[in-house]
Amino acid sequence: MGQWKLGYVNGLDSMATYENGMAEYHPFGAKTLTLDTTKMCRAVGVVNNVYSNRFNCTNIVNYPNIANSDPTTAFESDEFNSGFVRILSGAQKDDVYKITDTTNSTLYVSSTTGITSGNRFEAVTGSCTFEFSQNPTRRDFKRIVMNKSIRYPYYGGGLVIPIGWQPDDFMIKSILTDSHDADRLEVMLNHILDYKGLDGLYTVGKLNDNPHGFAPMILETGLNYAQYQHLVNVFDYTITKDAKKSDDYYNVEIHFEGFNTPIYRGL
Repeated sequence: MGQWKLGYVNGLDSMATYENGMAEYHPFGAKTLTLDTTKMCRAVGVVNNVYSNRFNCTNIVNYPNIANSDPTTAFESDEFNSGFVRILSGAQKDDVYKITDTTNSTLYVSSTTGITSGNRFEAVTGSCTFEFSQNPTRRDFKRIVMNKSIRYPYYGGGLVIPIGWQPDDFMIKSILTDSHDADRLEVMLNHILDYKGLDGLYTVGKLNDNPHGFAPMILETGLNYAQYQHLVNVFDYTITKDAKKSDDYYNVEIHFEGFNTPIYRGL
């Protein structure tokens, strides 16, 4: 049985246009989508010195990080490359900047316009993937059809369309036995990207330059001889610590909406 993974398509955060990002989900001639191998990382800190293409950082708290360790006070080399930084305070609050390079305490960005010393920031990975240490189990939701419908004329018989039809949703359940994994998964489930690998919530909202919406995640499941991939949107989730079993024992439930049909089954 293969290992279950949840992530974004490889290279999403290096797309030059939203159309290119959308095309990555429909690769010509490919039977499967390739998931990114990058781990979900997040760091916060305060802007120090600002230059034309970079800014130095202080008060860094880097967690979750590549090393899967407790919080550190520095970045790892290249850790946030192709990710993005969001300003959390000041006149440019909620503006998003692409990260081009990462050193120990410096973020190189696409532009520093508006960034000033003293701004608080959040840096996160772009396209990334989470690998479940214990493969989840799946539980389907039933379809819901409300008891109303609309009839449209269609030759002699008419066409009836139900109101409130909901496609199949499904839930997966798993167990995590490392607090670092639980924290990393929680950050990732709140990590909504657009088709250029930027923060979808802010490119659609405050920046208002994204006409294509959010990029779906890919749920990849290994089932004996067959491998399935589903395009999914996270509807809600719970991560519950069960201290009666262990200080690092977490029950995970993730509810996906609307994309129940596998996009590929390889034999």
